[in-house]
Amino acid sequence: MKRLSGEFTKLLFSKNYGLFFFGGAISFFGTALTRIALPILILEKTGSGLLMGLAFAIEVLPATLLGPFLGALTDKFNRKKSLIIVDLLRVLFILGILLTTNFILIFTLLALMGVSKSFYAPIRLAVSPDIVPRKHFPSAVSLNGSTQQLSNILGPSLAGILIAFTSTYAVILIDLFTYLIAALLTCFIKIPEIKRTNREPLTVQIKEGFLFLYTNKHLRKLNFYWIVLDFAFGGLQVLLLLYLQEISMNKSFYGLLMTCLTIGIFTGTIFGPKINKQRNKNRIINILPLSFTLLYCVLVFDLSFIPMVFIITILGFLYGSFNILASVDFGLNIPSELRGRVYSNANAFTTLAIALSTIFAGATDGYYKVSSTFFTFGIFSSLTLLIIMFTHTSMRNILFGKKTMAS
Repeated sequence: MKRLSGEFTKLLFSKNYGLFFFGGAISFFGTALTRIALPILILEKTGSGLLMGLAFAIEVLPATLLGPFLGALTDKFNRKKSLIIVDLLRVLFILGILLTTNFILIFTLLALMGVSKSFYAPIRLAVSPDIVPRKHFPSAVSLNGSTQQLSNILGPSLAGILIAFTSTYAVILIDLFTYLIAALLTCFIKIPEIKRTNREPLTVQIKEGFLFLYTNKHLRKLNFYWIVLDFAFGGLQVLLLLYLQEISMNKSFYGLLMTCLTIGIFTGTIFGPKINKQRNKNRIINILPLSFTLLYCVLVFDLSFIPMVFIITILGFLYGSFNILASVDFGLNIPSELRGRVYSNANAFTTLAIALSTIFAGATDGYYKVSSTFFTFGIFSSLTLLIIMFTHTSMRNILFGKKTMAS
């Protein structure tokens, strides 16, 4: 652990990565505040719970519908300029949301926020391997992931306190300033130029991203694992709330369960680099998703709150650990000129999986016991993972492991 903290320190005091990291960290924290404040603001402006719920969908849809297209664009333009421009555009979008009461304009701006987020995220993912030495990249992925999770833990609580003592406008204004700071810090980062293929039509570039992802056996397997894992994860968030409702437990406990889940993910992202250095890393990559879905099945039993907290925390740890290992292999094995569109293609499918699972989980409400739905989700996901595992990995490698490309 001491060695790991030493690597984190080296990265943070590296001028180039340090600026990149702190810009992202400030932006993550601002976004975590807005995640709580924005729905409240929309409810205040429109007075409609339905429109508040619709706001979430509008912000998520671009990643699924436009992800591959936006990913191809990230590989087409200068990444440093793109990061700065997107941050400045998000400042304007937030300002527009604060100043208008027209809900059509609000939703248009929210959709544009979703598009900008879908454009921005793959650029950051694509840039990171280019500014971090290969041997420190697993630690950089862990540092980035743990910062996001820490923001998710602290952000909502702080947002609630700030809203109570100030207003939703003030909280969202903080997010606006985080984008300005991130844009300013990006100005001082040196990001290597990449070899570009601007003459190729955009459709050809999108196709290249899909082909690279799905003709590379190891990355294809990881992406399939990710899709199944996110399907189970998305359903989990809905089913936990339905479960508390079913057993007549106060819904305020849902926040505690989500905090435990996030703490588990945070712990998994911290220990991810240590797992990444293990000789049997490939076997661990196969085991983690399956462990998640099999443990999911345990929720078929009507557990009391304390055992539920324990299992949810472990599920978070397994989810966070796998995300780090898969992210490292993705980052180190995709050429820089393809990285944006490959990440976007992968993200489009995982986002769709989460959206579908939340719909399916919600649709079971009132028809089946929640514990039965937990078991159905767990068994379906486990069987799907086994099919992926046995069609992409030999029995010898499953049992004894083999070095992955990024090991």
